[in-house]
Amino acid sequence: NILHSVQMCSSDLFSLSSFFFNDTATTEIYTLSLHDALPILVSALANIGLGWFVFRRRPRYSINTSFGIFVLNLVLWTLAVFMVILAAKSESSAIFWIRLSFVLAGFMPATFYVFACVFPEGRSIRFSHFLFFFSSAALTVIIFHPFLLKSVTIGPGIPTSEYGPAFPLFVIYFLIVMAFSLIKL
Repeated sequence: NILHSVQMCSSDLFSLSSFFFNDTATTEIYTLSLHDALPILVSALANIGLGWFVFRRRPRYSINTSFGIFVLNLVLWTLAVFMVILAAKSESSAIFWIRLSFVLAGFMPATFYVFACVFPEGRSIRFSHFLFFFSSAALTVIIFHPFLLKSVTIGPGIPTSEYGPAFPLFVIYFLIVMAFSLIKL
């Protein structure tokens, strides 16, 4: 049941929002042990299984295809966050994985919008459903510039990210497209 699958993904969307939305411009990303990061990996594996199951049931059905693409985006974002936790040993590796998680998070509203356009009637996917992919692609340019992520400081076990002036714009874009997608459902 697709609706049940959407409910299962809501916990990952909650963790996404808690990763991005904090009350300060500097966010601490705690370096955890593999044991502490294991639930993130289990979540990614469960979502891979869920997405694959839904897609394989009716691969030519637009709901299943769009849901599978959304879940794949969610899984890749989860794995990027997992790598932030495990590979944040140097500033360059932390910056790479944090920026990659931003790229994947930037495409999450677009993939969810496509799913919202076809669910629950099973309408066919049209070119106009990909409207937000263009803005997500434009965000990618900003994400790899210090305008969004200024720096990462590696401290005693706790890397600290300093975000630039484009960070609030990223959050606003994310919230608006996700809200628009939810309304479309």
